Amino acid sequence: MSEAHPLSPGPALSFPQGTVSAFHFALPMALWSRRTLVLGLLGGALPLMAVVFLTVKSIPAAEIRTPGYIFFSNAFQFILYYVLLTALAMGTAVIAEEIDGRTLTYLTIRPVPKAALLLGKAAAAWTTGAILVAATVVSGYTVFTLGDGLLFSGGADSFLINLPTLGVDLLLTLGALAVYITVFTFIGARFARPMLWGITLAFGWESWVAFVPGLTRKLTAMHYIQSLSPHASGRNAAVALLQQGAGRFESVVALALILAAFALLAAWTFSRREYEFDLSKR
Repeated sequence: MSEAHPLSPGPALSFPQGTVSAFHFALPMALWSRRTLVLGLLGGALPLMAVVFLTVKSIPAAEIRTPGYIFFSNAFQFILYYVLLTALAMGTAVIAEEIDGRTLTYLTIRPVPKAALLLGKAAAAWTTGAILVAATVVSGYTVFTLGDGLLFSGGADSFLINLPTLGVDLLLTLGALAVYITVFTFIGARFARPMLWGITLAFGWESWVAFVPGLTRKLTAMHYIQSLSPHASGRNAAVALLQQGAGRFESVVALALILAAFALLAAWTFSRREYEFDLSKR
């Protein structure tokens, strides 16, 4: 007997069951999409940078004495922008790809609550993005610290000593990815041409306003993410100088509220909105 499709017509599913079914339905497609392949190649830039650093450092005339971990720390701002880009690509596609492919109707007639369908697909997008981000962070850290230690210090001391910081980096980047994916999922559910809106938010508002001294920065998620970063490159130097960074508790609460608010807004919007399948409007 063939296995039933996870979203095939049948008895109505509860919200948790619908969310899990939507997650299992969406995850394979998210993992093996061209979008994921492109993002994976972009994420490979960090370990590639580490290889270039080690190659240059091995040249005596270069006279580079800086430990690899310092370069990894300085590259952390690149990681934050990679998180932002990954969330933009994954989050806006949660609904937009179904509308552009004119497959949304086939999903919404299934016996799954529309909000559960959205959250399940968003969870699949986060899982895929989390794999990409974690691979980028861990591979970059390993090449920068372990490669540097084995080639120039004769040991793995830097790699081992800084492992707790790597754990913090993973928690911070995966948490930031979850926050941004909910924001971009809402944009995809609410607005036509979601990619344009998302680019404006990601590389206009979040990338610039977060670096402007004053209270306006508190209206960005990046401000709170930078405040939690253990790396100096993850913060604005002027903010650190003026002591305008947010506290740890304030940052965690603010990010949790942003995540919850936009998850609810996205679910509410998707549940109530009727979508038009006109490619010229997206």
